[in-house]
Amino acid sequence: MPKPVPPARYKLSSKASLSGGYGLVEIWHDASLERDVAIKWTEPSNAKQLLSEVRALSQQPSAHIVEIYDVVLTPEGELAGIILEYLTGSGFESIGLTDESDHPKAIALLYQMAQGLADLHAAGLVH
Repeated sequence: MPKPVPPARYKLSSKASLSGGYGLVEIWHDASLERDVAIKWTEPSNAKQLLSEVRALSQQPSAHIVEIYDVVLTPEGELAGIILEYLTGSGFESIGLTDESDHPKAIALLYQMAQGLADLHAAGLVH
């Protein structure tokens, strides 16, 4: 079975693909809105669980969790992928905790991560 494709306005980017928790993550370009998006493709065995999480998250938006723009469904109506906000920048792993001057940055990032988890829990999800 061929991999489903998102709507025609999305064009696959030349940026690197990454492996994610539920499957492959690819960067696509939304030609209509002139922005890059991440599409997280999932295996059929994860589709039902992931779709219920996506539905719950769409009811509880958070500034600390990437925004879900849309979903990609198979012709049978099963979830194949999620179209997400694409964020660039450095992650928590880039903070050098051995240097005391980096501690305020680490605390700020930890606070944001904790807020995201609190928002997930408020939506009835456990990450």
